Formats: sequence, structure tokens, C-alpha cells
Amino acid sequence: MKKLLFTLLALSIFVNAWSQFVGPINAAFTNTKTAWIYPTNDKDLTTINSLKDYVVEIFKNFKSDGSIIIPDSTAATQDLSEYGLLVYGTITTNLFLTKYKALLTFKLENNLIIFGDNTIRDENTRLITCLPNPQNNNKGMIIYTALTNKTIIGTNDVFHGPEDYVISTIISGNYDKSGTSWKFMKK
Repeated sequence: MKKLLFTLLALSIFVNAWSQFVGPINAAFTNTKTAWIYPTNDKDLTTINSLKDYVVEIFKNFKSDGSIIIPDSTAATQDLSEYGLLVYGTITTNLFLTKYKALLTFKLENNLIIFGDNTIRDENTRLITCLPNPQNNNKGMIIYTALTNKTIIGTNDVFHGPEDYVISTIISGNYDKSGTSWKFMKK
């Protein structure tokens, strides 16, 4: 009898290990209904509204059956255990991220992104990462964040999906095209 119980327990652990979300980013919203969560807790109303508009546009383009889009204030108090989550905002401006701050693998503090051994001071750096949904480890959560909400706008343009995280710095500009060959132009 003990051997049977041990075998059933071992089988249960084995099955649970395979059903827990293990990434990558794409797995958080593949074959599942999704909840898109936008931030509301920012004094900069222009930027927070622009970020909300951005998330709404992304939602319209990528939503699937059963998907919802909700503000962080609702998400922080709602059961989202049946959803893959797509969460936008900083830890302080997204109340859902604030609620689950202790579970995050990164910190945004003192104008720094701290991610493992990496400390990034660049205000143009974006972080896209996946973790298990804090309400259901079998579902995934993707976090789109940066030091400011303004920097998060456009984050979906950064190639991501087959990995667990992406750290990306926005670098763009124009070349000096005055000669026959283009040259890098300092900003």
C-alpha cells in the first residue's frame, strides 16, 4: 500500500511539473484566453492615457476568443487564474504589478532596472519578461515594463517570444547622408 501511495505521489509531482508554466514568452498567450492589463496609477495623465491607447490597439490586433482588457485596479482585485496575462506598466504605476511585486524577478528603483546581475541606468531600456501567473502557476504572464510608462509605448515592436526575457534599449536616429556613403550621426 505504501508503495502504491508513493507511486501516486511521484506521478502527481511529475504531472504537476509538466503542467506548470515554464515559458517562453509566447507560451503565456498561446492556446489560452488572455487578460490584457494596463496601468492607471500615474500622475502623468497624458502618458498614462497614451499607454492605455497603445495597449488597446495591441489588444485589438492580437486578442483571441475569451480575451479581456482591464485596468490594473480591476485586475488587482479580480480572479484571473484562468487567463494568460499581458501586463503593461511600471511596478509603481500598475497596481497589479505592485500587488505581486515580491514575486517579480526584477526591480525598478532609483532610476535603475535591476535584473539578475544586470543594473541598467538607461531610461530608454525596455524589459519584456514572462513568469507564471501569480494566481495560477499553470498559466503564464508577460510583463512589458521600463523605468517610465512613456518608454513602454511601442514595446511590442521589439522582437520577443521564443525566449523568457528581452532587455532592449531604444536606439534610433538618422544617418548623415551628405556624402556618397552614409555615416553615423551623433545626437
